[in-house]
Amino acid sequence: MVRDSSLIALERLSERTKESDKDRVLNILLEIGPTHDRRILEALNQAEQKTLKKHRRVWEINSVTGRRNDLVANDLVEDMGLHSGRWHDREKSYHIWRVRGDDKPAPPGWRKVESAPQAHRSYAERKANIRRIREEAEARVMKRIKEHRQVRRQKQTIPTGQLLMAFSGKEPNGAFV
Repeated sequence: MVRDSSLIALERLSERTKESDKDRVLNILLEIGPTHDRRILEALNQAEQKTLKKHRRVWEINSVTGRRNDLVANDLVEDMGLHSGRWHDREKSYHIWRVRGDDKPAPPGWRKVESAPQAHRSYAERKANIRRIREEAEARVMKRIKEHRQVRRQKQTIPTGQLLMAFSGKEPNGAFV
């Protein structure tokens, strides 16, 4: 049986832990300036290795992005946009984050991507695309497949129950159906 006071103490402890994690992410951003989530992750793990604690925490990217999103929601951190540059000898594109009010430019070697492709379509766009695909499929002509098989010891061509989608109009190779 768990007492109510124990649950309240556990909630307070978890709130303090979450706050301290957000504070750590904010302090790293203040310390190193505008940067991307992977660099924040690296800096947090380096700072953790410098401590003398017996059990060191290993930060993961999901912990960093969650705390950073909380800071963005509280208007403490802002997005500078998508930037392209080299990260561990690979060409990458990441969003650069900075503390609101910080006028420092993006890190050296990172250039802003002007026309970034839209990675995710909205729900309405996806729904409209599905509807369009269904309408196109319904407009196609259905043909029955004929099969060559043995019927009463003779080979005959007979219709099967299978349907085949056939394009009406011009086919990709230019021939008419």
